[in-house]
Amino acid sequence: MIRKGCATAILALLPVIGMVEAGAQTIRNFPCQIDLRERDDAGNFVIDPNGFEVPMEFRRTFGTSDQQKVCQGKQNVRVTCNALIADWPFKQNFVASNFTCLINARQCGITTEENEEGLATAGSTSLRIVSTQSRRCGPDSSSCGFATLECRLR
Repeated sequence: MIRKGCATAILALLPVIGMVEAGAQTIRNFPCQIDLRERDDAGNFVIDPNGFEVPMEFRRTFGTSDQQKVCQGKQNVRVTCNALIADWPFKQNFVASNFTCLINARQCGITTEENEEGLATAGSTSLRIVSTQSRRCGPDSSSCGFATLECRLR
């Protein structure tokens, strides 16, 4: 009698678990780049609130080593991408927001206004680069930056 009750409880949970998974989906294999060439409307390079400007040698695009796109139902998409930037200046952290971030929302089944490449502009963006001295920086680097880009469609 106890086994029958347990089996019924497990079967009752399966539809609940299935409903939760249908509303959220995580995608890990998609292209993501962190572009440190971003300029404001006046043509100036993005500067963080503490006045640190991206150094000239880092004004380029970096491929990411880890990325995650979370489809939050049919309403929102959150993209998080991480990169290791070798030789980033030690003790120079960088924080920026309100820059352009483009997202492929169609992978999540969301239709929105898109550019000619089929990408939507995120409504909320942030980029944080934290400098460190670590073995992960590589044998030829004394410091590096851990970059985290986060963009939300809405």
